[in-house]
Amino acid sequence: MVFFTSNLKLPSLTNNEPENLLKVNDNIKVRDSKSDKKPRLMTDIIKDIEEDNLTNISLIEWVYLLFNKTEWDKNNPDKSVITSQKIWQFAQVNHQLRFRLFWRLVINHFYPERQVLPPSLIESFTTFKPSTKKGSESFNIINFLFQSNYEELAKLSCQLYLQPNQLFCQYSLPYKFNLEDNLTLVETIQILIPIILKKSINNKQISFLIETLNILENKAQLKAVENLLLNLNSTVGCNYPNLVAWLKNNYSITGNNFRWQKLSLEAKNSLKQWIGAVNYKDFEKLVNLIINKLLLPEWEKKQLISRKIFWSNYSDQIELEYY
Repeated sequence: MVFFTSNLKLPSLTNNEPENLLKVNDNIKVRDSKSDKKPRLMTDIIKDIEEDNLTNISLIEWVYLLFNKTEWDKNNPDKSVITSQKIWQFAQVNHQLRFRLFWRLVINHFYPERQVLPPSLIESFTTFKPSTKKGSESFNIINFLFQSNYEELAKLSCQLYLQPNQLFCQYSLPYKFNLEDNLTLVETIQILIPIILKKSINNKQISFLIETLNILENKAQLKAVENLLLNLNSTVGCNYPNLVAWLKNNYSITGNNFRWQKLSLEAKNSLKQWIGAVNYKDFEKLVNLIINKLLLPEWEKKQLISRKIFWSNYSDQIELEYY
């Protein structure tokens, strides 16, 4: 099989801002359309919307309308909202239109000054009634973004075992935005994952958490580790030694001393308890093994049990000896 690529021309993109990316995406999709119908005037397109003949509108006409409806709304304020509501109603069954509306909604939320969507379409978004499971999930994700409810997005990432960027890609939504404290949208969601896992945790979630921690840059990773140490009980470390091993390698004094110094005092104390809890559990297993496997005099067994009970109250001291 031979592929001819000499005539392949991609649209130039000198500025990769979301709005320009959106225009390139629209152009590619429009060229792929099988419709030969030439785009009509705005008044003709609006007439089809008002008369509920929305299936007559081609994809290129929808794109044209989305870029020009703001001006049309200014000249027709009495019709701006009702036509936008009809557009959202049609988007329930037209995934190409829905994709473009959702994409612009998210961009408008983070960059409202770019005005990539008419105000009437933004305000009437609440009238959209999802008709599919994926449409409903996309609708919920957008609402979480509008509410800055990043914990719910972190919860969804944990449920699907998808990093936030993968989650947004799965639902065809943009995600490359910078938020407060020099964190990206994705990082803002990722650092909340440890807080979400404090309610329920299993081996797969621990692996997902470690994957997330490894992905994060230093500043965001530190915030995630703080959330981990200050929200999850040290008993979690007893059950998941691989997580404690990661913390030892990256944040203990004998691991990365620079990162240890960056931790808050509360997080340092918590990390000691985490490591100590694991060390004590190993000590407890060893004592139990000796008692059960060796034929020891009764007084020696009692002495070992007594020491085990004593050190259970000083697990952080075991950790300090580790340091």
